[in-house]
Amino acid sequence: MRSLHLTSISLLLLSVCGCGAQEERDAMLKAVLDDFSRHEEISEFGKGDLLLLSARTHTWKEEQLRGMGTDKQSACQIPENLYRRLTEVTETHSVAHLMPQRNDWRVATKAQEEKYSNISKDKIDGRHVKSVVSVSAPGVSSDREEAVVVVSFSWGMHGGLGRYHLEKQGRDWRIKCSQFNFYV
Repeated sequence: MRSLHLTSISLLLLSVCGCGAQEERDAMLKAVLDDFSRHEEISEFGKGDLLLLSARTHTWKEEQLRGMGTDKQSACQIPENLYRRLTEVTETHSVAHLMPQRNDWRVATKAQEEKYSNISKDKIDGRHVKSVVSVSAPGVSSDREEAVVVVSFSWGMHGGLGRYHLEKQGRDWRIKCSQFNFYV
């Protein structure tokens, strides 16, 4: 009876402080950012330049995601319910501490995000900015076994979206599949 009471208190504390949820969210976002930083399509454009990471996650509205899960030809089929869960996320979270530990990444200030989302020839530390990258907070399934994260990125007047389907394996989150769309 005593251990049941302690377990209940532990679960209550976790739900009040959200500690478990934050660690889980961080694990998902770290997996996505690490993969994104190594992704061939991303690393090949603007070699030697900088990637700026938005300091906070972004939220997505249903109209922004409409049709994303309907491409039946896609090799990365993400369940529609995960996109719905993504639109239910209303808070933003810091991601600066999850940035890939590479010398071509920097955390963007708000002014840099605005400036480099358009064409700019300015440099930071003597290097051109090749993209501003932002990630969504994860949309997580009700059983907490799957999630979707959307990555948006821009360079000049072009942009793209990466969609990541994650699945839980034990305590870890792994990328089940990803799909990138580039807009020219």
